[in-house]
Amino acid sequence: MSEVLLSAKGLHKTYTLGQRSLEVLRRAAAAGAAATKSGLMLGAGERAEEIAQTVDDLQRAHCQILTLGQYLSPSDQHLPVDRFVEPEEFVRWRQYALDRGFRHVEAGPLVRSSYHAALQVNTDPDAVPSTPAADERLAAAPLPPADAPHQARQRPDASSHQREQPNP
Repeated sequence: MSEVLLSAKGLHKTYTLGQRSLEVLRRAAAAGAAATKSGLMLGAGERAEEIAQTVDDLQRAHCQILTLGQYLSPSDQHLPVDRFVEPEEFVRWRQYALDRGFRHVEAGPLVRSSYHAALQVNTDPDAVPSTPAADERLAAAPLPPADAPHQARQRPDASSHQREQPNP
């Protein structure tokens, strides 16, 4: 079990990635879930050993996808930011997780749990990768009315477009 002691300006709080959370990941993987995913926010006072232990615990629980982003304090009532994590540190943590067997890792200061979500769960090696033009088409797609039943917006079908070629 990962226990992370966060300390900032005399405030000490202990947060635990408990056995229950890890067990949920284990059971989902055992039940054949398409993907299991977790995320961490860095820069709230954690130590490198705590990050490593948490990543290792998640991997042992068969977590397949990991997101690592910069913690930002939502208000003065929340734990303040302890430090801003350098992009190079995110690169190192990404490699650390990949070396331990994570299928997909997104890591960077602006990464949040849904960052590149379609790429995270895509296991089809022949799938058309995201391109700027495809992303623009997706962003420009009309949104349903607010009172319409929820339906996920889909990426443009791979057969409906060719990969964009750079203009010479």
